[in-house]
Amino acid sequence: MIRDKVTKEELLNIRVGKSEVFTMPSFAHCRSVQSYAGQLKNSEPFPRFSTRIGDMIVGSMQRSITVTRLQ
Repeated sequence: MIRDKVTKEELLNIRVGKSEVFTMPSFAHCRSVQSYAGQLKNSEPFPRFSTRIGDMIVGSMQRSITVTRLQ
């Protein structure tokens, strides 16, 4: 399912050591998720995330982003 945004609740619900893959409509949307995940380290309970943006999906501008909760 293609998402327009990822919420704080969705990121915080990722268990430590687990990953979640989100399909976004563009690279800019993926960068937004990446930035937001990085900003959350400054909030309670100080979660840390690793992100990886995948290659463009053939025939569209869509990309996936994998978010892994480290802490």
